[in-house]
Amino acid sequence: YYTITIPYNWNLKSLNGDYLNKLSLNQENIISIEVFQDCKYNNSITSIITNIYGVHSYIKDEVYTKKINNNTLTKVNIGFEQSASEEYKKSPAEPIQLHYFYVKNNILIDFFVISNSVEEHIIDEIAESLILN
Repeated sequence: YYTITIPYNWNLKSLNGDYLNKLSLNQENIISIEVFQDCKYNNSITSIITNIYGVHSYIKDEVYTKKINNNTLTKVNIGFEQSASEEYKKSPAEPIQLHYFYVKNNILIDFFVISNSVEEHIIDEIAESLILN
């Protein structure tokens, strides 16, 4: 589905064939890359986020888009509102998550930053190196 360039000292681990991969540095998972096939819903970023992460997810801050090799990379921070039951139980709120999305035809790639222990400009370089096949 894609090729990606990762820094020399990073590792790529496949967890579900080509559908789910983790990128790690010093044995810490930093990035998750998940492929969704046959995405039939609207390709707007709001629709994608709602369909994958549910109705309590929302776009936090500004959406950044960049054309790369005739594909669009969308960088967005996703926040999560608590449901009434979570608020009642005083469950801790989900942290803001950084995602990069690629959409090509009916294939969606979600490049999700798991850990913030690596500087964002390095994450940007890795995300921008992803090429859809």
